[in-house]
Amino acid sequence: MARVLSHVALAIPHAGAASSCRAVGIARATYYRHRKQSQPRKPAAECRVPGRSLSLQEQEQVLSCLHSDRFRDMAPPQVYATLLDEGVFLCSISTMYRLLRKRSEVRDRRRLRSHAPSQRPELQAIVHPGRVEQAVSIRAETLAAAYSAHPQRFVNKQPEPQMPPKQVWINPPDTNTQQ
Repeated sequence: MARVLSHVALAIPHAGAASSCRAVGIARATYYRHRKQSQPRKPAAECRVPGRSLSLQEQEQVLSCLHSDRFRDMAPPQVYATLLDEGVFLCSISTMYRLLRKRSEVRDRRRLRSHAPSQRPELQAIVHPGRVEQAVSIRAETLAAAYSAHPQRFVNKQPEPQMPPKQVWINPPDTNTQQ
């Protein structure tokens, strides 16, 4: 086969690939496949590390925070909100999930058990007046400080804290039932 392919390679400049392959009875794909295999492979390029990524030390700091006794049973959004309320910004929620997923640690950490269905109470949560604005302003200051320290990590604009919802239900009323 190698000898046939070498004859095809010599004939291609004069007759073209299709005619040369047809003349010896092989498919053009066979010729190109063998030619590709015989060419030396380029060394694999190293993956480029994005400029916005956390350093290894910062990644370890985030993971040690997520693994600490204080945050062990909390989801990344809860950890993020708690740290922002304390004036600490380590990284975004998605970065926390990305670091945990990289180490196969994103899963439900509780033992799950099925429960019999029961009637859910419909209670509206009470929000303490004045506390929400204070929490949002603390979070805004923390995010502004994080932006000024590392503006390259925030792609489009300076981050803003999420505003709390206008109405919060512990168990929202079922809107599908007819009364």
